[in-house]
Amino acid sequence: MWLNTKKKIKLLALDLIKKYNLVVPIDVYELAEKLKLAICETDTAIDGLIIPILSKAFPHNAIIVIKNDSIKTRKRFTIAHEIYHYLQHSNISFCSKSESFAEREANIFAAELLMPEKEVKQAVYTKSVKSIDDLAYLFYVSRQVAEIRLKELELFW
Repeated sequence: MWLNTKKKIKLLALDLIKKYNLVVPIDVYELAEKLKLAICETDTAIDGLIIPILSKAFPHNAIIVIKNDSIKTRKRFTIAHEIYHYLQHSNISFCSKSESFAEREANIFAAELLMPEKEVKQAVYTKSVKSIDDLAYLFYVSRQVAEIRLKELELFW
C-alpha cells in the first residue's frame, strides 16, 4: 500500500510540473499562485499551515502561512508541503501530528516536486553536479533535502 501511495504522490507532482510547465528549480511561489493559494509570511511560531478561504470575495482559495525568518530553501519546502495538503487533505484538521501519515505524504510530495527523479538522475549521471552541495544549489533545496532525496533514489557518488 505504501509503495502505491508513493507512486500516486510522484505522479501528482509530475502532473503539476507538466500542467504548469514548471522547470528546475521549481518556482513554488508561481505554482501556489496558479493554484490560487496566497502565501503569508509571519513572525509567529507557526511554520507551515494552510487556511482555507470560504469567501468568494477573496481571490484565493487558501492561505499558506510560513515563518518569515526561515531560510529560503526551508520556505520553498514548506510551501510545496502545504500545496500537497491543499490538494489532498482538505478534510484533515489544522493540528495534525508531525509524524502522521498525511505529514509523511506531504514531505514525499515536496521532495518529488522540488527534485523530480528524472532531473536528479540526469544531473548525477551526466556529472553536471559534482557534490551534494552542487545538487542542492541546482534544485534550490537544503543540503539535507538533497541528501535524503539521493538516498531515496539510491544514488550515490
